[in-house]
Amino acid sequence: MAKRILPSLPDIKKLIGANYDRFLVAIETVQPLKYIALLTQAGTAAPTAKVLQNDLSDAIVWAYVSPGVYTGTLAAAFTADKTSLKLGNQLGGLNKATLVRTSANVVTLTTNVLSVIATVLTATATNAIITDLDIEIIVYP
Repeated sequence: MAKRILPSLPDIKKLIGANYDRFLVAIETVQPLKYIALLTQAGTAAPTAKVLQNDLSDAIVWAYVSPGVYTGTLAAAFTADKTSLKLGNQLGGLNKATLVRTSANVVTLTTNVLSVIATVLTATATNAIITDLDIEIIVYP
């Protein structure tokens, strides 16, 4: 099988010619937008985010709603059927977190402590159980 040699950047510029700048813009516009952060929450305070990457239009504003329920808000940022939400490190033990898209403007994070009473699994919404919870939001074009 013959070895393929990829063209160099100057060769690509020659091949594309006058459309090179448009080609680069087209490549940039198909890239997904990412928000990666470590969230920590205590008491009844809103989660605080250590933002590692934010390609979205602005910062996500995190708010406390009720025990174990928090929202992240950014206008028109979370497109239906094009938003992927991931939690990296889970909380461990009987603590559980979930992240869901609530609307085009809001994602909702819930934290629960799980318990088993008389063979029934129960989830109790609980504050102050996340420290550096790794979240990733990807919005595809």
